[in-house]
Amino acid sequence: MTLVVPYSFIPGTKAKASEVNANFNDVLTKIESTNNLINNVNSNLESNILSTKTNLESKIKEAKDTSARPDLSNLTPEAQGKFDVKANAQDLDGNIVCLNISLLSNVTVTNGSRFVCNISQYLPSDSNKYIINLSVEFSGTSGMKPYFNASIQSGEYVANLIRFNSNDCGNNVLIPVDASREFAICGMPNSTPRLLFLSLVGYRKVR
Repeated sequence: MTLVVPYSFIPGTKAKASEVNANFNDVLTKIESTNNLINNVNSNLESNILSTKTNLESKIKEAKDTSARPDLSNLTPEAQGKFDVKANAQDLDGNIVCLNISLLSNVTVTNGSRFVCNISQYLPSDSNKYIINLSVEFSGTSGMKPYFNASIQSGEYVANLIRFNSNDCGNNVLIPVDASREFAICGMPNSTPRLLFLSLVGYRKVR
């Protein structure tokens, strides 16, 4: 860009102060105009960058929101139904929830005894199945027969607790519970009585 001023001067001739001042004023005007142009460009650039950043953030959020919702329009109704069942939030495994709740303490378990525990107040009130973590401890006294056998029953599920050579025994047991939220501790045949200590230490929703 060539800068042109209003007046030019020939060597050896006198320059009028008014013409010199006019040239300086013209240069200053052009400098201010150039500065204004630069400021406008910077302002527009900043605005465009901000707009682009906002658009990108919006696109990223939209992609995250829709990434778990694939297009099932090309599936047959039967296949889509099966996919929906698997993707239903009710069927997804949940997070582990830690507790420390005493359910039974110092209760004598003998041959044929049965203790039913309902833990509805400690689990969510829904129809989902949960895996619960139980801390089970049995305590005896010296001189007792070492053999001991008990079971935990929940619906069709049975977990056996067996000890052959100790008066005291303990286990952490994972068992499923259905909507009834009930399970039972049962003393098995030929077992020496033991004192039972039972705690609920956690649960997790499962498919």
